[in-house]
Amino acid sequence: MKRLFFINIFLLTAMVFLMANGYQKTNINSWKIDEKKLNAIKIEKGDVQNGKIAYQKYCKNCHGADGGGSNKLTVSCEDFTRTDFLKSTPDNKLYFICFVDKDNQHQIAKGLEKKITNNKDRWSIIAYIKTLAKK
Repeated sequence: MKRLFFINIFLLTAMVFLMANGYQKTNINSWKIDEKKLNAIKIEKGDVQNGKIAYQKYCKNCHGADGGGSNKLTVSCEDFTRTDFLKSTPDNKLYFICFVDKDNQHQIAKGLEKKITNNKDRWSIIAYIKTLAKK
């Protein structure tokens, strides 16, 4: 009985530690991505209203309705409300990370490229994300 108690205490402590220390913001601008791959992406204009609808469906569970990355359940979630982040991250890099990186080396939202196959919808999400920066 005593042993079971200590095992439960250990597991509870480990969970609390992981939850407290596991939540870290990503810094995708520090990621090294092959420039040839980025330059191969043809930037398109997206529709912000359609992007908002798609964002609510596919992205809000992790990034939050306002884009602030407020969901504490994810280990790594970008804050799309940071003006410095959005100004310093080119559209093709956001697109690559969200939809192209087949190796999943950088892609946080694994499987998103299979859920959103329409290029117009993808660019619409990028267009909407770019509107989330706090003024």
